[in-house]
Amino acid sequence: MPFSRPLMFSLAAAVAVAAVTAALLARTDPATYCLERPGYLLGGAAGPVPDGYRQSCPQGGTTREEVRAGRLRIEQYEVQGRKFRELRDHLIDQGLVPRTDDQLSPTYYTSLMRHGLAPVLYEATLEGDRTVILLGF
Repeated sequence: MPFSRPLMFSLAAAVAVAAVTAALLARTDPATYCLERPGYLLGGAAGPVPDGYRQSCPQGGTTREEVRAGRLRIEQYEVQGRKFRELRDHLIDQGLVPRTDDQLSPTYYTSLMRHGLAPVLYEATLEGDRTVILLGF
């Protein structure tokens, strides 16, 4: 039995509204406000988040305001153990180009990378028994 065009249009519109609403709600959640596409690196531009990494957003109020105003794009990842370069190496495998490679202290590593023409700042900090990685782009 064929569906009428107005019914199909209404169903398509309802699905679109639901998708947009879900995306907006995800961006207002304090834990995921910075994630354009949860489960993906760099808003989806560098593939899915590898196994073992927990994706989140920095909880500072100023950072949250900068992201919501569109002045800053940032993602945060946590992984057990001392793993400063593993996610960086994964990003290189996904096409990012490293420009710097700096172990600035025993607990802090940074790398400036490029994704196309866009700069990406990669920072990894050892916090106890886990590594926290920030990507600014």
